[in-house]
Amino acid sequence: MRISPFPTPHFQKELIIAIVEIKNAAALTHLEVGELDKARSGAIVFLSWLVFVSFFKPKAQEVFHEV
Repeated sequence: MRISPFPTPHFQKELIIAIVEIKNAAALTHLEVGELDKARSGAIVFLSWLVFVSFFKPKAQEVFHEV
């Protein structure tokens, strides 16, 4: 079976539906696309911070307990 680098027509249709739903949700909540980008960026920063803290907190506690 050969895998094509291009999306299938079914996938393209699903992607267009998802984009339209996101735009409709933005219109319903009176958000502009820029505000959605800000919210998404904020969520990414928060999740990155959470992963960073959860990774380094145990290591920091080990260092401070040794002192």
